[in-house]
Amino acid sequence: MKPAASKTPASVTPAKPAVSAIPQIAPLASAAKTGPMRWSPVSQRQRTEDDIKPPFLGGVQDPKIKVKNVVFKPAVEINKRPALTFKPFEILDPSKKKSRPVSPDTTFNLPNGESIKAKEYYSELNRLEKEFNPLGYSLDVRRQSDTTYALARATKSTAGFETGPGMTIRSLKQAHDPKAIEKLFSEKRLNSKKALLVPMKTSTGQKPSGTGSASGQMQRSQTAMVPKEMQTQKETSAPQPNPYAKTVSADFLEFGEKDLFAASLEGSMGIKADPDITEVMNEAELWGYIFGEGFKIAGIGITTRASYRNGMLQFLFVGSIGKNTVTESVSAKSVPDKKPEEMSPLPEIDSGWKPFRAVDFEPLSVSTSFMAGPIPISVRAGVSIAAGINYSLYTSPVLNINHFTPWVRSDAYCQGGIDLVITGAGVRCNLTLIDAYLTMQAVVNRMKEWVTVNYIMTRDYVACAGSLGVYFYIYVPAFAWPPWDKKEFMTNLVEWRGWHSDDDKKIIVMQEDQHKLFQ
Repeated sequence: MKPAASKTPASVTPAKPAVSAIPQIAPLASAAKTGPMRWSPVSQRQRTEDDIKPPFLGGVQDPKIKVKNVVFKPAVEINKRPALTFKPFEILDPSKKKSRPVSPDTTFNLPNGESIKAKEYYSELNRLEKEFNPLGYSLDVRRQSDTTYALARATKSTAGFETGPGMTIRSLKQAHDPKAIEKLFSEKRLNSKKALLVPMKTSTGQKPSGTGSASGQMQRSQTAMVPKEMQTQKETSAPQPNPYAKTVSADFLEFGEKDLFAASLEGSMGIKADPDITEVMNEAELWGYIFGEGFKIAGIGITTRASYRNGMLQFLFVGSIGKNTVTESVSAKSVPDKKPEEMSPLPEIDSGWKPFRAVDFEPLSVSTSFMAGPIPISVRAGVSIAAGINYSLYTSPVLNINHFTPWVRSDAYCQGGIDLVITGAGVRCNLTLIDAYLTMQAVVNRMKEWVTVNYIMTRDYVACAGSLGVYFYIYVPAFAWPPWDKKEFMTNLVEWRGWHSDDDKKIIVMQEDQHKLFQ
């Protein structure tokens, strides 16, 4: 049966879920467990039955949802703020920044299509303001400019289900902290620079020769950083180049079965070092599979390249579609024809923390309003998808750092509520369909003929996590144009954590290699 024709109030606009694209990487020496790994030459990517696969959602941890005769009685805790002194609204024109009184009989037209007299509107607004002020909240945008508030939350809940220990959405967002990433990179850069000034004493307690020059200081630092057993090795009269090369690759997200038809997001890290340059390439790739045969569809990556002397420092973006590859230099600096210890200052390029969102759209958004007798009802639902990369890069002749994190997030929401005259209320469900990221980082430190390589690859995801709560909103004067604003207060009644990766399976590989570039 079709609802009776009536005025259609504006639908409620939900607070759009924030996309979290900034992950935190653990310190290189902090993890005690490592996942499987596989190596192949940098120029060739092998795929075997032992290929690192992503955890199947639900296969890593079975939530075993058991909900029977649930009585939902949450204990709600108000998020109180310092109390505010009640200041009543005057009857003013809501479209004017400067105070401009209006007649109490003036008719206001609200965004939901309702009309109300000015004196009735401000009377109701002052009643609500008087209730909110003791809790530390104000409906006056001139006192508090916020438009969305977490008014309360349920401290106990007998509804929902648990999935065991692991990451919650809140902890995952906290892990996406660019300041922590920057701190790690700053420490690496600082340690590299301090190495130029590390004092070293001989066995007799005397300073070695050349202590007053930059050359002597660099020589001491290089000797100090080279392992003791390496210092005792004698160099051959005619050393031969001994390049270093490693590749690590892992699946990020997989859809379908590779034996039949499948699509897979994958990450690849390639590290090379020879007497002339060090190079790190991290790339996110989209692969397709038909009856077990894999083919690369597209990819995006970043290469950091550093010459030891007489060359270039470079950041390169690499994009590919099928077999076509495009490489573009985004930053470059020349390296003089000198040894690093003779360079003052040491040339370097530092990108800082850079988030990049490649995809952000809402493929599904549905809203409707109707009358249930005299009561106006609004319903809204939608799905959003976002994907991108975060990176932080640094290069100098003696240090090459490449941090690269591809991420994917998809959220869904559904809400239904009642639109009254100046207020409205309803129920909202927010669902995180997937929040996953793959972190790849390599740190290459060059000291004379030795190179030390630290590399780590981690993977994490949360799926089907969400919350259910009630919301309440009020149309308030904006004292600007347009004349109306909306303040919304949310109370989460229950949260569930969904499926998530096991803590002991997040680290795919964590390794440190020391390699001599001459034989």
